[in-house]
Amino acid sequence: MRVTLGFRALASLAGGMVITFSQSKGPLQVLLVLAGLAIAQVLALAIGALVKVKRDELLAQMPLATFAAIIAVLTLLNNSNTAEQFDKARWLLIIWGLISGAFGVWQVRRLGFASRDGKDWAISAGLALSLAATYLLIPQMDIITMEGLFGAYLVIDGVHLALAATGPRSQGKPTAS
Repeated sequence: MRVTLGFRALASLAGGMVITFSQSKGPLQVLLVLAGLAIAQVLALAIGALVKVKRDELLAQMPLATFAAIIAVLTLLNNSNTAEQFDKARWLLIIWGLISGAFGVWQVRRLGFASRDGKDWAISAGLALSLAATYLLIPQMDIITMEGLFGAYLVIDGVHLALAATGPRSQGKPTAS
């Protein structure tokens, strides 16, 4: 699980850095970064299989990987920097946030909120649902704001995933010495 979290963290941070420091602003860049993030989700599942993550964990990740593959295909179809692509990028980001957030909530219910993994999934779900809610609540958003919010989401989620991947896992009771 830690390896897949680490890979997802790298993908999120890389996407956030591309959006933050790139000079080209437009829906095409948002779509390409979203496609890269979706492909990274699928690759994280493949890496998990290679490092022999528990079978239950791999099967639990399959719905998100399948959804990510569909999003990757949709984002890579017919791209340009036109107004229609702005709407496409906005709606794909909303869909990404809603479905990945709902998947995170399902993972929290499956793992239990009391567990460390459950809490990590709850944070990721909250971030994804916040992203979707922001785009839904502000319909007249310009491309700079849309791109900036997506970049901020990627960096914050990447830092969270990196901390989750490298943080302590055992929550044993302290012993008196």
